[in-house]
Amino acid sequence: MHFYGRNDGRFQMLYKRGRRDRHDIVAEILESARGGAIKTHIMYKARLSYAQLNDYLTSLVDKGFLENLMTVENRQTKHLFKTSEAGEEFIKNFRTLDLQNVSTSSARYFREKGLITNPDRATK
Repeated sequence: MHFYGRNDGRFQMLYKRGRRDRHDIVAEILESARGGAIKTHIMYKARLSYAQLNDYLTSLVDKGFLENLMTVENRQTKHLFKTSEAGEEFIKNFRTLDLQNVSTSSARYFREKGLITNPDRATK
């Protein structure tokens, strides 16, 4: 189960204990690549090995969720990955679905702490 919160204006997933599934990992990669990020930064933020990351990046670029960009800074070429519009839509939909699984008491707690980012989810 996951909860989404803000940390310095950026979204992050707050986890309870448990294994991540493929959708969780994809969401973390897409979150990490907002605004553009190099492989190493995505790898550490998503907590993946280099081999795992390469598999995910290839798949996400092929499916249009990530853009593979090249920039030149100080005469050095950098490969950046940036979340596309389709990737942003995935994150939005994933958050909405995930919040529907949050128990009412947990949702109330996280809302009071200012961590739940979906204002449409009402506590009962």
